[in-house]
Amino acid sequence: MLGVRKGRNPSTGANIMSGTTLARNLDGAKLVWYVRERGAWGAVFAWFGGHGVNVYDAETGAEMDFFNVGSFEDDAAAREDVEAGIKDWLREWDEEYA
Repeated sequence: MLGVRKGRNPSTGANIMSGTTLARNLDGAKLVWYVRERGAWGAVFAWFGGHGVNVYDAETGAEMDFFNVGSFEDDAAAREDVEAGIKDWLREWDEEYA
C-alpha cells in the first residue's frame, strides 16, 4: 500500500482518497512506478499494456495526466518504451516546475 490516507491533507486541505481507491485504479497494471515527493507531490505511473501511461497523484489517488509511448506501428509499447517515457515525463516536469 502506498500510504494514501482517507480524509483531508492538513497542510493543503485537499481531499485524500482511500488507499483502496488508488489500489482499484492500479488493478491489472503491468507496470507501476512510484516516485516519491518531488517538491509538494508524489506520483504513481501505471501502464496497463498498449501505448498509454496513466499518472496518479500519490496523495489523492486522482489521475493527473496521461501520455502515450512507443511506436504506433506496434500493437503495444515495450516495457523499455514505458520506462523511457516516464523518465522523459519527469524530466519535462522538472524543467517546467522545478
